[in-house]
Amino acid sequence: MRDARTSFWPLAAIVAAAALLLYMPTWRYDYTYLDDNNLILDQQSFLSKTSSPYAVFGLSFFGDKRDTYYRPVVNLSFAFNVLADGIRPFGFHLANGLLHAAACVLLLALLRRLGIGDLNSLLSALFFVVHPVHAASVAWIPGRNDTLLGCFTFSACLLLLRDARIPGLIAKTGHLLCLLLALLTKETALCLPFLFIVLLWAAEGRSALFQRGWMWSGWCISFALYFAARYAVITPPPGYVADQFLTVLQGWPVLLSDIGKLLLPVRLQVIAAPIDTLKWPGVVVATIIGATCFLRGIRRRVVTLAVAFLALPLLMSLLGAKYVVLETRLYLPAAGICILLGEVIRTTRLQSAKTKNIVLSISAVLCVLFCIITLRYIPSFADRVRFSDAAISGSPNSAIAGNLRFKAQHPDMFNTSP
Repeated sequence: MRDARTSFWPLAAIVAAAALLLYMPTWRYDYTYLDDNNLILDQQSFLSKTSSPYAVFGLSFFGDKRDTYYRPVVNLSFAFNVLADGIRPFGFHLANGLLHAAACVLLLALLRRLGIGDLNSLLSALFFVVHPVHAASVAWIPGRNDTLLGCFTFSACLLLLRDARIPGLIAKTGHLLCLLLALLTKETALCLPFLFIVLLWAAEGRSALFQRGWMWSGWCISFALYFAARYAVITPPPGYVADQFLTVLQGWPVLLSDIGKLLLPVRLQVIAAPIDTLKWPGVVVATIIGATCFLRGIRRRVVTLAVAFLALPLLMSLLGAKYVVLETRLYLPAAGICILLGEVIRTTRLQSAKTKNIVLSISAVLCVLFCIITLRYIPSFADRVRFSDAAISGSPNSAIAGNLRFKAQHPDMFNTSP
């Protein structure tokens, strides 16, 4: 059976409203004093200048010469927040919620474009809305880099698919601009061209990859602009590349923890040392993903795309997982799980009416369950005390968590207020 075609905007309104309502309590949250103090509070005088939206492109992420992160678009968004409403945390949390709602709507559009169906896409998008790992990206102000990355990535995917069907200058320019903005948002975007290749192959077939000179040359130009801007600001320390390669080799077990949280969020951690992460849920989830390939009628190209969304950003996240594991890095991989879920729902709903009802019921229960987990989890990001308590309880071996808890318990020693 197929869903009757429904207008996109009513579905988008449901998804956006659900995202905003779920995270509305975070609008009154305070700072956690993990990165947000360095990025916003310590930079207040700079961000409040009218010249800051231009100046951020000449600085590293934390404004430190030893910094290896270059994310000017994130700093630009913080500058706009400060210029509009000062350093009140309300404005930053509201912006995070709006960005999450926008990303969820864009993912809904991508799911429909992949032929998953209206109701199936709605359920999958709602699953993305309520996924517990997104609390770190929405309720924690510095998690904005991943919601921004999600918006740019989903927009780039939609524009690329639009150009594949109806070639046009607007779609081409928009796709390349979104890619460049994604690169200037977070280093994870370096994997996006590989993701786009899988996307074109999955949605339009192998022929869509050929005779697209504008795409290949545009990607090269976007990367050239990014690296030119990056290396004008940041000079990597000696041995940086070798150290990053070694980090990937040593940190691969963290992938199992990350994969596990995407479907079995049995141990959520606001911040964690690699040693404190659970590995067994990842084995279970990887087995479930592999089993979906054997479902009768499933489109393996879409499954491959889902795995690409899941695996490519996770592999990039290993570069930063030497000392700390953050759930913000799971924002794009969660989209892969949602694409897979949508395709599984689509496939099973084509079977008997009994199977259709069972699948819809399980999907709805899963959304409700994840919503409850998220509602219980997001208060961990409410302020520095609850954040530090959640950090140390979730990862007792994390030096960063221990440092946060000590500072939260002795704010007078650091000239800050709880």
